[in-house]
Amino acid sequence: MGGERDRRTTPLIFFARAVLLLGVCLVVGACGSADPTVAPVEDPTTLVAALEDAGAPAQLVEGPGPAFLHLIPQSLLIGGEQLWVYSSQEPLETSSVSTALAGEHFVWANEHLIVRYSGTDGGTILLLDGLLGEALIRPDVAGDEPYPPAVPAAIRAVAAEIGAQPMEIKVVEYAMVQWGDTCLDLGQSGESCDEQTVPGWRVTLRHGEIDFAVHTDLLGEDVRWSLP
Repeated sequence: MGGERDRRTTPLIFFARAVLLLGVCLVVGACGSADPTVAPVEDPTTLVAALEDAGAPAQLVEGPGPAFLHLIPQSLLIGGEQLWVYSSQEPLETSSVSTALAGEHFVWANEHLIVRYSGTDGGTILLLDGLLGEALIRPDVAGDEPYPPAVPAAIRAVAAEIGAQPMEIKVVEYAMVQWGDTCLDLGQSGESCDEQTVPGWRVTLRHGEIDFAVHTDLLGEDVRWSLP
C-alpha cells in the first residue's frame, strides 16, 4: 500500500489537530474561530481525559509492567492497543529516556510523563503525536506514515462485506471532508438523514479491478460506501 499513499490529499497532522479539539469537532458546527484551551498532559489521569476528549476511550489498568528509571508503569488500554505510562514527580531528562529506550518502541516524553508503545497502529500513534508532540523515539517499522483511524476502519468494513482479507485491499487515496448530512451523503432509500455538517473522510479503496468510494465519520465509527 506504500505506493498509493503518496496520492493522499490531506496532511495527517491536520487530522491529529482536529480530533484533539476537546471533542468539539466531533459534533456538528461546533468548531469556532478561536483555538480551544487544552489542559496540559502531564500525568496518566490527564492523558486518559485528553484521549477521551479526542474520541478515543482509554482505560488505566493497575498491574506489573517493565520498570524504567525506577518508575513503575501503569498499563494504558486504547481500544485493543496496550501502552505503558510512567509518571514522575521529579522532572525527567528526555536525553536519558532517549538513550535508554532508543530503537525499541515508540516513546513520547515530557518532564513528568513517559508513554511507551510497542505496537504500530496508525490511529494510536497519530493521536499520541497530537497530544504529546512528535514521538521522542520512532523505531523503524514497516510502512510509511500511519493512516488516520478512519482508513483502516474502512478497509476492515469493506473486507468483511466482500469476504476478502484486509491486506488484499489497496488504499488509492483519502481526504478529510465535510459531509452534508448524518448519513455521510450516502443515505439509503427510506433512511432519515438530518441535514447538518459532519466532519469525516472520503476514502477510495481498490480490490482487484473494483474501486470502492467509502464515506466515514471522523474516527471511522460510521462507514458507508458505494461503487464509484
